[in-house]
Amino acid sequence: MRKASMIAAFGLVIVVTGTFLRWLDSGVVGRNSYQAVAVAGTVLAAPAFRLWTVVPLLCAVCVVLFVLGLVKTAATATLLTATAVGIVAAIATSRAGDPGGPIGVSVPGPVTTLAGAGIALLGALGSLLVRTPEPGGSR
Repeated sequence: MRKASMIAAFGLVIVVTGTFLRWLDSGVVGRNSYQAVAVAGTVLAAPAFRLWTVVPLLCAVCVVLFVLGLVKTAATATLLTATAVGIVAAIATSRAGDPGGPIGVSVPGPVTTLAGAGIALLGALGSLLVRTPEPGGSR
């Protein structure tokens, strides 16, 4: 695996780790992103929130594609996944630490996920933009 691909894969691992950290504070109870999305989906009656649960699967698929050497496909999938997850994490991060009520957005989960998405994006862009010489090719 090339360096840029390894950076993208590392970023995706951080993304998944961040989704399991504390995202929401409800009184003394902390909830990860999946618990928060489940509550939001029930309260708002919006089944679209359930899509968040496939984030780890999407990240795993991207890493497997990098390992298999399908760099362009992996990088494209990583760009799409990291952008979508990064937008959600950025919105949550902008609300983090605001003690405006009994329920608040916690800092660790969204910030970690946002950082991972940024690293994954950089790695994916590097995978797409940096050309490596072919073995046996002329210089």
